[in-house]
Amino acid sequence: MKSKMIIAVTAFLLFLFCMLTVTYYAKRKINEPVDNYNFDYSTCLNYKVKDNYGQPGHERFRTILHRENTFAQYVKLLEEFNSADNFRYIEAHDVLLQYVGLYPNGDSFIPGYGSLSEEELESFINQRAKAEDGSIIHITNIKGALISEKAFTEDLSLQAHVVRGNAFSASDFLYNGNRIPVLLGYDYLELYQIGDVITVLYAGYPLELKVIGFLDNTSSVHIGSTDISLDTYILLPSFDIEAEYAKNNQIFSNLHYSHKTRGFFTVTKNVEEAINEFEEIVEKSGLDYVYFPLPE
Repeated sequence: MKSKMIIAVTAFLLFLFCMLTVTYYAKRKINEPVDNYNFDYSTCLNYKVKDNYGQPGHERFRTILHRENTFAQYVKLLEEFNSADNFRYIEAHDVLLQYVGLYPNGDSFIPGYGSLSEEELESFINQRAKAEDGSIIHITNIKGALISEKAFTEDLSLQAHVVRGNAFSASDFLYNGNRIPVLLGYDYLELYQIGDVITVLYAGYPLELKVIGFLDNTSSVHIGSTDISLDTYILLPSFDIEAEYAKNNQIFSNLHYSHKTRGFFTVTKNVEEAINEFEEIVEKSGLDYVYFPLPE
């Protein structure tokens, strides 16, 4: 991807740091005993998958982004997750998007709405950034989410929640640099039309999103104790990237697959066997991943 933008990321990094700090203390390192928890692990069937990069004592994320074999490691890890015998991997993950241009919409679409002060929210709106050509642009942090075809049609059945327009089709889940079809949450219904194009930064790279439909006001991601309404989200297909494209766009591809591999898993058989299988897959991958429980 040759059109990478150089952006001012102070506010973004602050937001990311806060999110990582919160999730870090909820994680269980792979070699820590289950007895450290105050609940019965054998009854917990749903788990969140995260990576440990950038945490104290762990490798920096920037380091693995530039490794030649990282993309292949991510692809293999995802394949192993999706073919596990004792758990079902659900590829759904919230992501930070950055709206490009003067922001025209409300505060509810901004990450942290409801928990941040008005002043803090304002710091995420119309941040000045420098594009690759040296021009000044404005960016605003907004909520996004990725979902795989399997999670969309089977695990969360979101195709039944499209209230206007069309659901994702199989071809939407393969990316080769083209415009990306998206579904908008219900609160966007009066703000955009089918066919509108929204320019955003995703992982610091510019993407054009084409609106193909809208979700109803009952759309959500509900897995264990996680229950997230999608009313204020932009839903992107968690697209696969072909090896040749990834070779020419290494950093973007690695960043994207780092999101694809931070979903959820649900135990389908024995809990202990599922956890052991997860840990074996991660250890074999050479990547640094952990999980934490989402009890009902």
